[in-house]
Amino acid sequence: MTCASLTLESVAYVLPDGSPLFSDLNIHIDQRATGRVGRNGVGKSVLARLLAGELLPSAGRCVRSGSVHDLPQRVSVAPEQSIAELAGIAPLLDALERIAAGGVAPADFERVGERWTAHAQFAAELERQGLGGHDPRAPAAQLSGGEAMRVALAGAFLTQPDLLILGEPSNHLDGPQRQRLMDQLLAWSGGLLVMSHDRSLLDAMQRILELSAQGLRSYGGNDALYAQPRDRATGGQRSAGTAQTHARTRRAGVARATVASTARPGARRACCGAGESGRDPVWWAQAPQRRQRGSGCNSNVRPNRRG
Repeated sequence: MTCASLTLESVAYVLPDGSPLFSDLNIHIDQRATGRVGRNGVGKSVLARLLAGELLPSAGRCVRSGSVHDLPQRVSVAPEQSIAELAGIAPLLDALERIAAGGVAPADFERVGERWTAHAQFAAELERQGLGGHDPRAPAAQLSGGEAMRVALAGAFLTQPDLLILGEPSNHLDGPQRQRLMDQLLAWSGGLLVMSHDRSLLDAMQRILELSAQGLRSYGGNDALYAQPRDRATGGQRSAGTAQTHARTRRAGVARATVASTARPGARRACCGAGESGRDPVWWAQAPQRRQRGSGCNSNVRPNRRG
């Protein structure tokens, strides 16, 4: 396993219908465990496929070194696909079997590397995922959706890529399986990018990437640290909004009082001057509305909303 490195340089992506999804994305991803967050529909899955090389950007470029494995939030099982193929380790198991049968092809030895116990490791991982006893050569179609996802997750770690990208990996896991996933993430020595709404997983990250309508921003630290400036900004916006509401209410009250005074008999004389009514004229001016400027991290990326 080599050190993973992946850089986006002014990357943009346009959907098949011609609407821009995002533009001018610039980021460098290294060995740090990174969480990826963002609202639904902002383009997180497309971004993952761009990072993995499964899609080409409409503009800009992705520069990557090392192998990348992308496990999306949902996996699809193809007809006649085996469990080993679903896990992505069928070529590795095939190479081990050819070597065990006396094969000496250099490509097989290169593929295996140091993973001589992959058969046993995969069987043990399936057991931990509650799927013990399944033959790797059996059809994957016999698995439920949750079981298929757990098989794919088990295979993702066994492939040992330089950069592992996971989409909502804890969705189909129970308590012990989630703890197993957490242990695997903490022990992972390669690059790691996790898209999740699971706060416990995000709290184990070293950096958070937020993809939003305002850009792709990087926050150092885990989810708890990422939430602090966001909560402060949200709280400040709420306080400012409350103050503006009170100010508008006060101005509206003054305006209503002024209108009511002009409707009373003699009000016209009161407005004309003190010499005519013995009272000072009523003067009212509306204060200019203050513009509220939000605070946040500087960013040089500008994605667009989906149409």
